[in-house]
Amino acid sequence: MLFNETYVLADGGSFWGRPVGSDPKLPAVYSFMECYDYPYYETLDVRFYGSMPLIKFWPDIEKNVMREFADTVPHEYNEKMIWIWKSLQTRTTNFKIRKSKGAVPHDLGVPNEDPFMQINQFSWQDTKRLEGSQS
Repeated sequence: MLFNETYVLADGGSFWGRPVGSDPKLPAVYSFMECYDYPYYETLDVRFYGSMPLIKFWPDIEKNVMREFADTVPHEYNEKMIWIWKSLQTRTTNFKIRKSKGAVPHDLGVPNEDPFMQINQFSWQDTKRLEGSQS
């Protein structure tokens, strides 16, 4: 069973290296993309597909990915983004900020932006609201 789960580590646009301009003394970043239809790196909600092989065979890589998520929690990214779901529901343009302080991001970025620097690109839902409120 575990062998069958390793495909996701190399199949979906994996990245292992250092972002341009990053400190060469820091450990390399590893990330896999959810899929080409939803090109988010390290989407936390579907991460379990590839986390078991990483934990088993490359535990340091798995720890580094979890540290990347944890490091984002105390930060706020105030860039305004169109909140697609809310805009469709209300038929007016609604905005949300990229990431609230204290929230865990949905993802670590997308290829058409600057992944690992511009996190939480997910714009369908406001990921800071976990209790199910729609406002």
